[in-house]
Amino acid sequence: MSVEQARQIFQSGQRALGAGELAEALEQAKHGLTLCHAGDGDVHAALLDLQADVEAEIKKAERSKAEGRAASRVIKELTVNSAAAKQFAEKHARPSLRMHIEPSLDAGTIYSQFGGAPAVPKDFVWPKREDGRALSFLCQINLAEVHNFTFAHALLPKSGMLSFFYDTEDMPSGLDAGDRHGWCVYYFAKQMKVTPSEKIEGPAIPVNLAHFTIEPSYPDPIASQTEQLEEEACDDYDRFTDGCYEDAPYHRLLGHPQLILGDFFEECEIASRGIEWQHVHDDEELAAEVQACVKKWTLLLQLDSDDRVDFSWGDRGMIYFCIEEDALRHQDFSNVWLIMQCR
Repeated sequence: MSVEQARQIFQSGQRALGAGELAEALEQAKHGLTLCHAGDGDVHAALLDLQADVEAEIKKAERSKAEGRAASRVIKELTVNSAAAKQFAEKHARPSLRMHIEPSLDAGTIYSQFGGAPAVPKDFVWPKREDGRALSFLCQINLAEVHNFTFAHALLPKSGMLSFFYDTEDMPSGLDAGDRHGWCVYYFAKQMKVTPSEKIEGPAIPVNLAHFTIEPSYPDPIASQTEQLEEEACDDYDRFTDGCYEDAPYHRLLGHPQLILGDFFEECEIASRGIEWQHVHDDEELAAEVQACVKKWTLLLQLDSDDRVDFSWGDRGMIYFCIEEDALRHQDFSNVWLIMQCR
């Protein structure tokens, strides 16, 4: 690489950093490093310094955002005028982990990430639909990273990798039993040595690092739980939830789902058991059994539409990976059910 090339790359990266365009600056630094030769010692050092500066700025920006989120939640809590709405929010709050995208990934290191090549065992067989079409790899969660958050200790394995796949072409909604093969969730325990897959099958998702911040979650205003609120309290609760979360996209691990079309755990129970909706409607005993089982379901992972990682679920929709609480406790991810909702 010529000195002039290096200077242009370095200056471009500095300009992007000064403008706050951190992702562009990071890409400039990485691109420059790939072009360096053995004799480019000074240039290589300058680009490493630029990369370090950018990564420091990214971390600084994330800290600032986290402080802003905390302050915003405090303000929202103070503005809840209705005692009933406040009590409802406090009673039903659940901790969750927001997944944030960071445009950085060090080769050879096993991270939580969106897209790219999943870290899998050597004998891993890529999941496919019945017609042989491969599913897309959406994301993986390094559970050792999640274990840093105390509330997750009782809910998720302490270590290992959790990987999520989905048919991003047909985008099954999960409303029918036949959709079952349209997604897969794999848990690779720590003792199962995993390495990045040598090939990517199915429509590829661009790779980005994922990191987590803790965030309280609340029942969505259109969730059936809110029906117990009086109208005035319901309006106040609606205003509270409208601003209690950081801005979209809402990628969330555990906690309450953010709904678009209403509750869906009943749909999970019926479709996962292969029951016809009409049978539930016509059989009171079966309907009562289904309702009792609905309470066993909980959110595992919510993924929002997000252009940065080519997530587009219908019209600005979301997909929700749901699991029975008992299965979650036993680290059994074989019957995770997916629901897709869009506007």
